[in-house]
Order: sequence, then C-alpha cells, then structure tokens
Amino acid sequence: MTSKAKKIAIIGTHFVGKTTVCENLFDYLSREGHNVGMLTEVVRDCPYPVNEMATVKAQDWILNQQKKMEIELGEKHDIILMDRGVIDNFAYWKRVAEKVNLSEKIIEEKEKEVFEHSESYNMIIFLQPFMGRIADDKFRSIDPVWRDEMHDRISEIVEKFKVNYDAPIFVVNGSKKDVTERVKDLIANIF
Repeated sequence: MTSKAKKIAIIGTHFVGKTTVCENLFDYLSREGHNVGMLTEVVRDCPYPVNEMATVKAQDWILNQQKKMEIELGEKHDIILMDRGVIDNFAYWKRVAEKVNLSEKIIEEKEKEVFEHSESYNMIIFLQPFMGRIADDKFRSIDPVWRDEMHDRISEIVEKFKVNYDAPIFVVNGSKKDVTERVKDLIANIF
C-alpha cells in the first residue's frame, strides 16, 4: 500500500530543537484540522548502544525502524511530522561505517538507498545548531565537539542530496520560537 501522506522531516544534529519544532507544528496543524501523525526519534527505542558508542547494527536498526514507522504512520495520517529523517540518521550510520572500515561500495549503496527514500519527503527542514549548553537529558551526548562533527557530516550529506535529488530542503536557524514560526510559513506552501 502506497502512502499518500505528506511527509515533513525535521532534521539536524542533536540539540537543535527538532523535537520542540515537531511538537509545536503537531499542535498547530492539529488545531488547523489536519490528521497529523508524529514520528519521534526512533533512536530512543534502539536496543543497541547509541551516540558515540553506536555500532553498524544499531544504526541499521535505526534506519530500518525509521522507514517502518514512516510507512505505518502514512497509512493512518494525512501528514507525518518526523523528528529526524533517514538523511540525518544516515550521517550517524556513515560515521560508524567509516570507523569500522566498511567498504566504499557498501557506504555508497546505503547512501543511494537513503537518498531514494528521502525523495518521498515533501519537505525537509534542516535545523542549525544554536549557542548554548547541551541539556543533559540522560540520553543524548552532551559533547559539543561531537555535536559539531555530526552537524558537519549532516551538512555534507544534505549538500550532496540537494545536487542529485529533488526533495525541497530548507535550512532554518534561530531561536526555537523563531524557527517554529519560519517552518509554519514554509509548510503553508505544501497544503
């Protein structure tokens, strides 16, 4: 069954406000009468080590779970808001794949798979890091160097995706409130 749901991926490294923006958009679109589903970060349910200690097995689980949940929500809702997409999750996968010396061919095949799946997104919102300490939620890494490394990796992948594929990507920065308002304006164009 092919989903007709509009898919909006809010992507970026950790601690950039993805969850806050998704929750605010969910509330806004629900109030506007839309049938909205929200896909929270699947990494929080991963049964394997994550963050800096992640393995290829963990990152494969995350990518597969992301796609599975997108399909399930797409069967129930007209709009899916995603707290991450396969593009930013792929950046974490690629980091681990390079660390364990997976072949370039395997990495390229995974990238192609991720990019082709990402074409199903109606919009990708790429949130940029903002100043401030990373809040310790006892799950995410609080290492600012690693956050910046992952932001750079995601940026590189987004740029490569933009060159070769058609899904609309918007880079958004600012305070969480400003970002939410900007994203509301952007998504008005797809309804």
